[in-house]
Amino acid sequence: MVGKLQLNTSYGKIDCKQITCADISANSSFGDVLVRFSADCPPDLKARISTSYGDIDADVPLDFAGDVFIDTGFGKIKNRPRDNRQRRA
Repeated sequence: MVGKLQLNTSYGKIDCKQITCADISANSSFGDVLVRFSADCPPDLKARISTSYGDIDADVPLDFAGDVFIDTGFGKIKNRPRDNRQRRA
């Protein structure tokens, strides 16, 4: 996928996997957000992941060199950094 991916919901969960784009925005007003990046995700990642009420689970690559913003008003944030360097070799 090339370009910007923008996901928004007022009530509900956002669940996206194998993200390969460099610019993603995922926002839920009331619900959990799960974001899994592909091994092919570019290192200059720009991501904004947020929810007002809910948990966020993301796996931002260890080798990213971009901007990542993760925020929840009421909930937990779990970041599972994944080392993509071996896969890109």
